[in-house]
Parts: sequence; structure tokens; C-alpha cells
Amino acid sequence: MLSNLNPTTTLAWKELDVHAHEMKERHMKDLFAQDPQRFQHFSQQFEDMLVDYSKNILSQETLDLLLKLAEECGVKAATEKMFTGETINGTEGEAVLHVALRNRGGEGIMVDGQDVMPEVSAVLDRMQSFDRSHTRRNTTGYTGKPLTQVVNIGNRGLRSGARHGDGGPKAVLDRGAARFYFVSNIDGTHLAEVLKQVDPETTVFLVASKTFTTQGDDDQCPQCPAVVSGPGGTAGRCG
Repeated sequence: MLSNLNPTTTLAWKELDVHAHEMKERHMKDLFAQDPQRFQHFSQQFEDMLVDYSKNILSQETLDLLLKLAEECGVKAATEKMFTGETINGTEGEAVLHVALRNRGGEGIMVDGQDVMPEVSAVLDRMQSFDRSHTRRNTTGYTGKPLTQVVNIGNRGLRSGARHGDGGPKAVLDRGAARFYFVSNIDGTHLAEVLKQVDPETTVFLVASKTFTTQGDDDQCPQCPAVVSGPGGTAGRCG
């Protein structure tokens, strides 16, 4: 598990607090005037990705104190625990495997002595296969009609990520022929209002969840199959 150290109790935090009050008196134009190479000193580039933090009210002392705070709070050790599959999610007693979903290099990630990457890769392959079939209009609802409505169920970041990316599938599906709905509120009223607007014959439900064990999953998923069941019985399921 991770340390429960309160960062505000560290020496670095107290030093940062004093430093923050000092920096309030600094002005951006003065910082650039004092250091003509400020952009080079306060920016990082990796391949085609640029992170520019030169236009923030900070100095090298600010960065040194932030790194000192990270060290006192054990950020490096916590990062290593995440990448090595240790149990660091104290709420659910699980490893945090975001890194496995982003691991496209082929290296194994071990959890409890087992490499989780084969299973992760298999699920990603299934997702890609479904996506290609759907965007080519080869996927239909239970009556044979093309799926033209998408209901994305996912809380917090699982909603925002899909919403920011919905321009992609919209463009593929006849540039707007698909209608997207996003359900992110645990209150069942949100989903109920969306279900009033969709056609069961042409709707696909996407449930975005890291564990499928949250209260939102338990409350919202059972409502979906009831909507997309036709004369032949239940036509779809969450998962």
C-alpha cells in the first residue's frame, strides 16, 4: 500500500508556503528580463510533445522545492510500485494497471506473479475489431438496422475522455450520422432521460469502467439490457 503521509506536514511544504508568498511579488516580464533563456530553462520536449512552464510565476528554487516535496512524500517509490503491479489502491485492494493499458512496447507487467499483458492485449484486439466493424456499418442491432446511436456510460475521466474524442467516430460514421449520448451521473435520472431519446433497434451501449465494481456500474448497467431487448429476447448486455 501507499503511504498516507499528509504532504502539508512535511518540511518541504512549509518551505514552499514561504516561497509562494515571496513569489507573489514577482512579475512575469521581470522574470523573462532577468533570464533571456527562460524558455529553454523552463520547458521540456520529448519527441513532438512540448511542455512549456516558463510562463508561470516560478523559479529554479520553486522547482527544487517541488522536487523536495515529491521526495519527502515518496512519489518515486509509489511510481515504482504502480509500474511493478503492487497493490496500491487501498480502497479496492488492487493494483493500479493504467500503465498496462498504455503498454504498447511488449514488455510484461506482473501482478501476483502473472503477466497481465496477454489478457490486456486480447481485450484491446477485441475492441479494435468491434470498432472497425462498427465504423464500416457491419454491426447491426437485433432487427438488422445499422447502429447509429451510441450511449457512453462512464464517470469522471471515463466520460471526459470519450466526450473529447467523439469527433473521431462522428466523422467516420457519415460525419454526424451517429448521435452520441454521455451518461456520467450516478443518479439514475440521467440515464432514464437518455433512454427516452434512443431507439433500441439502433443503439449501442458502451460502458467505460476500470473495475466494473463501482456503485455506478452496479446501478446503471442492469438498466441497459432491458432497453435493447427485442422480440428475440435480450439483444445486448453491459460489459
